[in-house]
Amino acid sequence: MSGSKNCNYKKQKVFIMNPKFEKGQLVKLVNTTKMGVICEDPKNISGDVYYVLFIENTQKTYSEESLELVVVKNKDTISMFQNDAFASLKDFYSYLTFIKVERPLSNNLYSFLSSRTEFQVYQFKPVLKYLSSPYQRLLIADEVGVGKTIESGIIFTELLSRSELRNVLIVCPSALRYKWQAEMKRRFNEDFTLIDSDSLKVFLKKYERYPNGVGIKGIVSLQTLRNEEIMDEMERLQIPWDLIFVDEAHHMRNENTRSSKLGKLLSSTSDGMILLSATPLQLGNKDLFNLFNIMLPEMFDNFNAFEEQVKPNEYLNLALRKISQKESPASILKTLRRVEETSQRERFLANPNYNYCTELLSRIKILSSNDIVNLQRKIDELNVLSQIYTRTKKKEISIESPIREPVTIKVNFNDNERYYYQNVENLFLTLYPNCPPGFLLQMPCRQVASCIPASIEYLKEIYKSGKLQLSEEEDYDELNYNNKIILTKGDLLQIESLIDFAENNISIPDSKTIAFIKTIQEVFSKGTIKKIIIFSFFKRTLTYLEKQLKIPGLSVLRIDGDVPFIERERILSDFANSCGEQILLSSDVGGEGLDMQFCNCMFNYDLPWNPMKIEQRIGRLDRYGQKSSKIHIYNFSIENTIESDIFLRLCNRIGVFGLCRKATLAFILT
Repeated sequence: MSGSKNCNYKKQKVFIMNPKFEKGQLVKLVNTTKMGVICEDPKNISGDVYYVLFIENTQKTYSEESLELVVVKNKDTISMFQNDAFASLKDFYSYLTFIKVERPLSNNLYSFLSSRTEFQVYQFKPVLKYLSSPYQRLLIADEVGVGKTIESGIIFTELLSRSELRNVLIVCPSALRYKWQAEMKRRFNEDFTLIDSDSLKVFLKKYERYPNGVGIKGIVSLQTLRNEEIMDEMERLQIPWDLIFVDEAHHMRNENTRSSKLGKLLSSTSDGMILLSATPLQLGNKDLFNLFNIMLPEMFDNFNAFEEQVKPNEYLNLALRKISQKESPASILKTLRRVEETSQRERFLANPNYNYCTELLSRIKILSSNDIVNLQRKIDELNVLSQIYTRTKKKEISIESPIREPVTIKVNFNDNERYYYQNVENLFLTLYPNCPPGFLLQMPCRQVASCIPASIEYLKEIYKSGKLQLSEEEDYDELNYNNKIILTKGDLLQIESLIDFAENNISIPDSKTIAFIKTIQEVFSKGTIKKIIIFSFFKRTLTYLEKQLKIPGLSVLRIDGDVPFIERERILSDFANSCGEQILLSSDVGGEGLDMQFCNCMFNYDLPWNPMKIEQRIGRLDRYGQKSSKIHIYNFSIENTIESDIFLRLCNRIGVFGLCRKATLAFILT
């Protein structure tokens, strides 16, 4: 698929006696000033000799009699500069195009500047890495807001310029389909069809009848593809995909889920595969291994072996940091040589790049600019993952990241609220001991800590249905146990008692809401912030907050997963263009795919257990195009509840709310 087109036709050669010209020579048309380069061997057509020229930005065929050799006089380069003897811009582009066509190399970009995007050098890093990789597999793990969609479009247009792409899929969460479609059209003028379950089934039926007569270039949701019926059909048909992009690929990281199985199926039938994830992936981590196993199962088939393979990367990355900080060659060399302490010692000692680096560092005292460039390139190539993994951080490029300024609002329950929370906790955390508490039984506790009035509605829903099931507000993928619990009469009596207690003893607004609205009003009163985005995990909480915020006359908009994406963009546009004070309520799912860099203040009304989610929230604001030097982050936490446990985990173990953006994604794994 990555083969290149050039101007050499694969035809049987006919021997020609004493041709006047040869391939590569500069000639001109007789009695004209038009010049071109011969780009093929001479051809014998009906006894006459003809040549194919690259002339006037195209290829044309001329007879030998119509051409004459251009004699190029060697001139002194300095004198040519002094005499302004420059070629025209048109001639330069023509020659550059010829060189690229004549010598199709992996680092020649045929679609260079073909997009409607602001040129950023770093966005070409993934395509160059993909082209130089023998595997046609790449994991792009850039930080949120760097531009993974644009990088994907660059890869697509480059491969399209080199060969035919008949079957191409972009796989992403459902909420991101419209954004992908709009971005590919607006930036690259490429039309991708939105594929739903029905249209995909139609394509599969057509493919079964006419496998060589149909093709598809579309965007499909992860949820649609992992449907059991569709997966079975795709596995049976073994459709040869030319190229597949998987956005938010971390959804495939869990083994023995349908998402993971889907990833392996797509990989096994695709020529090229690009995984995209802003999720931090620490080297040696099982999640990272699982994603690499999807892309290259034959290379990454054993986790223990993988951990041994990537151990040297710690020292390679540290050596690169020391180089960028311009530490002494001796210090860099000492760090670099630590790779010899690992099980990969012999691999490094036999590597010319490693020997070059150690030899250079051992004989010089100060690194020149050329030394730094060469060392960085060669050490990066020593990384065992370098051919299939790329990651760009904001601090590595010319994007000045804003400072994250966190403010923690700690709230204490009153006696009635505390009693209610403790009884919910006692009921649900002991309800079903065989169920992992991190997934199911903590949800009621989290809902109470998020918003007591909303939790009362939640308990009423449970009581009415007679069962406890996973919230629809988070993508849990597929778990390996039954995701719902049928409640007993005794359980329902306890829930009924809790509802009765809450409705008769808990005031509305509750303590958290009072502190929240007070903080909102204080922020607006300073006059420097006009727009605030408020995130909550729970749609019930958003519904309640919308009502409460409107009581004091605040202007409120709301988006969540139930709002169609096109409508979300309209609401976001209204929010961005509003002149006065404006609040936007958003769920995690509702905010997916929306760029909010025009806003610099956010409230985490509650915190998700998954650290990836909190970074994605902040990343909606902290992204390319953010003009403010600070992002204000207000975090609410109810003391001595599951919410405060989550907050401590995020702060102490992860450092998400670091002041100077020490909370880059690389730190969000322990």
